Amino acid sequence: MNILFTINKSFIDKLIDCIHSIERFPGEYDIYVVHSELEDKDISLIQEVSGKNLHIKNIVIDKKTTAAFPVTERYPKELINQRFLIS
Repeated sequence: MNILFTINKSFIDKLIDCIHSIERFPGEYDIYVVHSELEDKDISLIQEVSGKNLHIKNIVIDKKTTAAFPVTERYPKELINQRFLIS
């Protein structure tokens, strides 16, 4: 199963909790983490959660790519990144 998360630094702990919950269920999981601001230490922290049935893939969106998109309280850059990937 493929699962997509678009996050920023403030959601790392919540993402890790969610991944732990997903791991409880049988099956193979490819988890795609889309971001534009995580650092290597953040990625390493998330990667530590990987298991034999869970594969985490890091996708970086260059801030220049989405710089022209309007960011508002209702449409934060994480939502814009997600929509950008889907289109």
